[in-house]
Amino acid sequence: MLRLLASAGFHGSQPIQFGLPRCGQFPCGLDGGPGLVEFPEKAVRLLAHLEILDDLRANPRVSQVVLRRVREFEEEFIEKAISGQFALAEEQGTSIEEALAALRAPDHNKLIPFRFVVSRDASLEKLADLFEDYGRRRGRSGEALALERERATQAPVVIAVIAHIIEDDPEVPAFEQWATVGGAISNALTALHLMGFAGKMVAGHRATDRAIVDAYCRSGETLVGWIAAGMAKDEVKPRGDVDPAGILSEF
Repeated sequence: MLRLLASAGFHGSQPIQFGLPRCGQFPCGLDGGPGLVEFPEKAVRLLAHLEILDDLRANPRVSQVVLRRVREFEEEFIEKAISGQFALAEEQGTSIEEALAALRAPDHNKLIPFRFVVSRDASLEKLADLFEDYGRRRGRSGEALALERERATQAPVVIAVIAHIIEDDPEVPAFEQWATVGGAISNALTALHLMGFAGKMVAGHRATDRAIVDAYCRSGETLVGWIAAGMAKDEVKPRGDVDPAGILSEF
């Protein structure tokens, strides 16, 4: 059960109790001495479903101090749980590096005009430094600068997509090589989804910034963007409907 003691800010002497089913493993708790907030196994996963926070807000006996502690704990635990789920999924199956190394795409003459650079853990901080420097050079400060770091670290794994296009290849024109890069990106995202992860492609002006490009690219290469990979917090939904008549016709 979730037990909020009166000494943590309740009016009255008896704790309010909310019954919760038990699920899985990994028991957890938040012990701040007086005012203990106890959670059952994987209780955070149940909070949204049972709308416990809404129940707490509606109860006049619950103080704002308790509500704030519960919210802070929920946010921190969800972030750690998602990161843990991601690592556990890789331990139990194919790692992202293994999947990317085995990845193929339609490729005339097998030029393989793409490669991937994977960042996780400490290397995400290096990417965050680059993004922070990018923001500082554009006059950003305070929260805007902190947001630049967050962009780099909000996903547990970030995969840079790098292209090497041979413009003067006598047999494979550049547009075919770019098509191969696009196929590799699509296959990488499909592989992530089949492995149980979520992913999306992001790019923008940061992918053309000279300092960021130089950190990733060798001579003759282009930084296409990044695949942000992790565990989906919510149900994955399509971005919108596509009109089949607009993309399909007969010759």
